[in-house]
Amino acid sequence: MLLRQFFGQNIHFVVSILMSLAAFAVFWLIIDAWTERKQLKELLMWGGFLLLALGFLLYAAVINQSGFGQLAWNSHLDFVSELLRLVGYISIVLGQLLNPLQAKPKTKGIEEIMGENSISPNQNKDVAAGLGFGALSWQALLPLGSLGVAGVYWRRATTGLERHLRPVAIAFLGLTSFEIFTLAANSWQNTTNPIIYPWVSAFGYFWIIAQVSLLVSAIILFKWVWVYLVKRLQSQLFIIFTTGTAIIFSVATISFSYLLMNSVQQSSITNLNTASQVLNQSLISKGDKTLADAEI
Repeated sequence: MLLRQFFGQNIHFVVSILMSLAAFAVFWLIIDAWTERKQLKELLMWGGFLLLALGFLLYAAVINQSGFGQLAWNSHLDFVSELLRLVGYISIVLGQLLNPLQAKPKTKGIEEIMGENSISPNQNKDVAAGLGFGALSWQALLPLGSLGVAGVYWRRATTGLERHLRPVAIAFLGLTSFEIFTLAANSWQNTTNPIIYPWVSAFGYFWIIAQVSLLVSAIILFKWVWVYLVKRLQSQLFIIFTTGTAIIFSVATISFSYLLMNSVQQSSITNLNTASQVLNQSLISKGDKTLADAEI
């Protein structure tokens, strides 16, 4: 159980850091284009990805309550992380809605083209209507926000001509799965139902599904953004060195921490064995003394 908590917490940290780096790489890509045009839609998009990067960076520092006890700062850190992610999702959605779709080319006659609109003016309203918050707690808005981002990117990849944005939509669908299972685990973690508890407990099945979804989303975003940064030497070197440093630091920290924890565990077991033998000898000596006194 101790090893499960140790590796589970470290996996949580590494996967969250990778997701933060992936969001930061997309932020780097968009802000590079924003410096040339200075448009509001790009400002909202790179601001949203920057908030996502900061949100997942703080989420990496969240310590599991069940495994390490109640921590005073843990709930505040989790709250700030969720708030940053929610604002980031909303900012990306607004930026995409302000960005008009690229119209599909038509092969009809000029009269039919002039008489039709290639993009329906109600499409933005349909997407915005799908983001209605309703009477839900604000934590439930996290999966709705990531799903909204996936929807606007999928709309641009299917209704519009930007097929290259389809991986981004798939990545945010993975983030939606992460947000849903994380929300379910946090909401039901204190349940007393023995059937539900293994699923929602700390490092349970819901936690595993959430971490796998987050890892897949980070890999898809990294793969997508790498295609655009591969010809920019400065950005490429920054991403390589930052990612390499994070991976090396994580592997070294986990390895040495595991060796230290294993050494402490073995030392505790050895001390416990020695103490039990000393206690056994004391009981035997006390028993012999008591028997001798009884005989006298």
